[in-house]
Amino acid sequence: MGVSLFFVLSGFIICFAHRRDIGAPDRLGRYCWKRFARIYPTYWIFSLLYVSAALAGLGDSDFIYDSGHILSAVTLLPFVESPLPPLLVAWTLFYEVKFYLAFGVLIWNRALGIGVFAVWLVYLAASYRFGLADPFRLWTLWNAHFFLGCGAYWLYRRFGQSGVGQGMSGQVPALGAIGLGLGGLALSVALTDFRLEPIDGSNNEVVVLIALSFALVIAGMARADALLAPWCGRGLRYLGDASYSLYLVHSAVISLCFIVAARVPALARLDPVLTYFGVAVLAVAGGCMAHSLVERPLLRFVGRFAPARGNRGTMAVPA
Repeated sequence: MGVSLFFVLSGFIICFAHRRDIGAPDRLGRYCWKRFARIYPTYWIFSLLYVSAALAGLGDSDFIYDSGHILSAVTLLPFVESPLPPLLVAWTLFYEVKFYLAFGVLIWNRALGIGVFAVWLVYLAASYRFGLADPFRLWTLWNAHFFLGCGAYWLYRRFGQSGVGQGMSGQVPALGAIGLGLGGLALSVALTDFRLEPIDGSNNEVVVLIALSFALVIAGMARADALLAPWCGRGLRYLGDASYSLYLVHSAVISLCFIVAARVPALARLDPVLTYFGVAVLAVAGGCMAHSLVERPLLRFVGRFAPARGNRGTMAVPA
């Protein structure tokens, strides 16, 4: 379910941050730079650290040295049918980059971009219905999450246009969307055994329900920001800033915990629930350290090379 949230939120954030860039080709260079700077340098550094640790004997070197897989891992473009990057969690970034490229076409030329998204959506629907060949996974339901994220942004904008935001009474549609979305998530828990795999088609209807539910929750929470902001302290904001590092390193931290536990028999006798939450805390702590020590300084450094803004301004939102 977290992956669904990740993809839907990504579609929302890109629309939120770059809506004013659509149809402004002079803004394409800065858009591409921001997407590159946000994703690649941090990913490359953590991938290099992971590979170095594995080659030094810390864990298993379970990645593939084939040139196609290496090129795919470096570029996050699928030069092979099922790329296997050293950081296995990076499989989601292949979908992200495809969405970024399609949105870039929308910035370069509005009409052409709409056409690209329309063809992609039709292909998604046709492939879902008829099972078309899909070597580059353009049709799996993970891609549909981005469309729902864009739909969440549209709903968020509709809330604002209808006068939402003027006091508690004006927040009713947004709060209703949150409640409906949470209800959909609760229903999905009741309907599924959690074998959710949009690539091979397991429980696709539940996957769609989860994605729709998250779209409603995101749209509602974004519009009800004034009500929710007092509950969002500096700690939660920091976790939001650190979310990319958390995503990249949490699996490696969990693996390291397993390696340590395997060598300390007493740890194997701990209560499983306690172990689960203990490892989760360590994974979050590791991600926060990675953000503070690596990602944040790196973002400051690469930010020095950002191209100048074009003629049309964007909303200053970190994405």
